[in-house]
Amino acid sequence: MKPGARVLIAGCGYIGARAAALLQQRGCDVFGARRSAAALPAGVTPVPIDLLEGDLSALPPALDAVVWAVSPEPTEAGYRAAYVDGPARLLRHLAERGDPLARTVLVGSTSVWHHDDGREVDEENPPCPGDYRGAAVLDGEQVLRQHGGSSVALRFSGIYGPGRTRLIDRVAAGAAPPTRAVHSNRIWADDGANAIVHVLSLEAPAPVYVVTDDAPADLREVYAWLAEQLQVSLGASSDDNPGYPGRGGSKRCSNLLLRQSGLELEVPDFRAGYRRLLSIR
Repeated sequence: MKPGARVLIAGCGYIGARAAALLQQRGCDVFGARRSAAALPAGVTPVPIDLLEGDLSALPPALDAVVWAVSPEPTEAGYRAAYVDGPARLLRHLAERGDPLARTVLVGSTSVWHHDDGREVDEENPPCPGDYRGAAVLDGEQVLRQHGGSSVALRFSGIYGPGRTRLIDRVAAGAAPPTRAVHSNRIWADDGANAIVHVLSLEAPAPVYVVTDDAPADLREVYAWLAEQLQVSLGASSDDNPGYPGRGGSKRCSNLLLRQSGLELEVPDFRAGYRRLLSIR
């Protein structure tokens, strides 16, 4: 986005607020839409609104770009509202009033693929959602494509960073590692925000990018490394206590296309990221 561009961050939360701050620093006119106007980055204009049910006439006019980064409620209806109905409602409203949207970006998820065999996936792999979560994200991507203009779907792996220490806390409490290989994928929060700003700035972006770091990792390796750093012993895994409660399957996500487009990562792997978190924990 060029300086002076008017950008709406719809859902200005953990990732959206970081992207908003970066865009504001680049000279964009940035609006952060969320239910509460509190705690937005300096220079970002707050737009207190319920994006799913509120009066959209309160939105600022003449928007050049929209980033949809609304977090869903953890139900099927919540996911449909956040990824499908909400974006469709917003984009329909902006089209009806004639906003000159040059770019729309969806902050989605790698849940559009569900695999348990550790295979590598990238943008060329056909989506295969395993439940309503991935299905809603996939339908949301289609909503953006149907509304014209240049749309980009960002399929984020697990976002971590300051304030998100659940895995560290589990290991510190002596949780058991998985009994089998569970390939996990993650992206440092600031790198995720940089990815949003990056695709807003590309002249001819691809329709889909995987947003993840350089090194998918077996969770057994992650648990062992964290336990060593924390100087704790891990619990014993067994078939009755498989250790890993997640639902994300086991796959290795590739960020090659995003890296080839010119994005540089600040945190390339879990060791670099968790070292940062452990230093401020």
